[in-house]
Amino acid sequence: MSCFDLTKGLCDELSSMIARWWWSQQDKTNKIHWLSWEKLTMSKENGGLGFRDLHLFNIAMLARQAWRLLTNPGTLCARVLKAKYYPHTDVLHSSAKDGISYSWRSILKGVELLKEGLIWRVGDVNSLKIWKDPWIPRSSTRKPITPRAGSILTKVSELIDPVLGEWDEALIDDNFWNVDAEEIKKIPLHDGVDDWAAWRYDPKGVFSVKSAYKVAVRKRDMGSGRDASSSSGSVYGTHTFDWLKIWRCKVAHKVQMFVWWFTHNSLAVRCNLARKGVEIDKICPVCKRFDEDNGHLFFKCKNARACWLALNLERERKIMVQCQSGKEAMSKLWTFAETTQQKILTFMWRWWLARNKVNVGEKMSSTWDTCQSVEFHLGEQERISKKNSQAKQPTVQR
Repeated sequence: MSCFDLTKGLCDELSSMIARWWWSQQDKTNKIHWLSWEKLTMSKENGGLGFRDLHLFNIAMLARQAWRLLTNPGTLCARVLKAKYYPHTDVLHSSAKDGISYSWRSILKGVELLKEGLIWRVGDVNSLKIWKDPWIPRSSTRKPITPRAGSILTKVSELIDPVLGEWDEALIDDNFWNVDAEEIKKIPLHDGVDDWAAWRYDPKGVFSVKSAYKVAVRKRDMGSGRDASSSSGSVYGTHTFDWLKIWRCKVAHKVQMFVWWFTHNSLAVRCNLARKGVEIDKICPVCKRFDEDNGHLFFKCKNARACWLALNLERERKIMVQCQSGKEAMSKLWTFAETTQQKILTFMWRWWLARNKVNVGEKMSSTWDTCQSVEFHLGEQERISKKNSQAKQPTVQR
């Protein structure tokens, strides 16, 4: 995967297998995929689960090979490839030709991704081109936005005072717009070293597959007309939903996963099943009175209301019942005290498990049993939290 370009079809087939396993938890069993694979491959910050887009991850790994060829040109592999495929230029300016090997053709795809995050640091070698090379640490192109027009300047070294060894500020101001001139004058100069390549998305300028993968995802999302900085479903009304609060909430991981499903409206309540084309009676299996959607099941069902009241959460229920979506309900919940958040989320999770038992014909748990189960799990979570905090405390040697 780090040396060869896996075809898009193969990556899609592997991704399909992963998705089938994720939703069914069994081999050769098809179940409803409540969310698209693209949604699952988004980061947790953007509402996904952080699954890797295998094709983009493959390209990011190939970009690492291109980075090695660029930064370590003296290695045997780099010298052989240069002699065969780009004898009169560098790896960044090489291009595909007839008869090249599949491994080199694969690396060239990594080169294209590498160019998206590459930036040159200014040394004392007369090699960087002002208008063509990425050397200004600003904007996506890292190049001047000033039109060249009739400027005769071509090399970055021409902007440096040969006597003082510093930027010629008067020359820069005369040839560049203010926005470019200010950025150029901030760039540090390094005497005694060659111009060198750095990775823009790392504080130390070192390439990493992780950051390259994020660049590839951003490029994909921009190409599809969607901003990579936020999920398409992360904005509701005039507010932005903070997905990371789900994963920062101090409840068990299985409760966090339940909250993620609830927020995405991907729980298998009967109205959602009918929306997916399943022929099913939409009446709530618990109260047998109204259609079962998330709002009814968790906030309006008479059995659920009894539990809210027994847990002293009636005021919070009245606030959340007015919400029109899972995101809005969770946004209201984040305004409550932390202990109240834990109690509500644990109850909703336990209520969902109790509902599932009723849905398959088992006996409904009583209000008292449900509330006792909530208190038990809250106690267990508190005990685990204390144990983890004690384990993190440094031991004092006597």
